[in-house]
Amino acid sequence: MKPTILFVAGAWIVPGFYFLNTIQAAGYLTVSAELASLNPADPATSDCAANAERIEHQFSTPIEEE
Repeated sequence: MKPTILFVAGAWIVPGFYFLNTIQAAGYLTVSAELASLNPADPATSDCAANAERIEHQFSTPIEEE
C-alpha cells in the first residue's frame, strides 16, 4: 500500500498549485488543506490556532477512514 501524501499550502499558495492530479495518477492518495488565515472573511479569528484546527480536520478524516 502506498502512503498518503499530505500537503499544507504556504501563506500565499493554494492547494491547486501542487500537481495533485499527477501524484494521484501515480496511485497515491493525496490530501490538502488551505490555511484558515489565507484570505479570511474575518482576519480577527484566523490565527495559528485556526490554521492548526483546519489542518487537523482535513488530515485526520481520510486517515481515520483508511
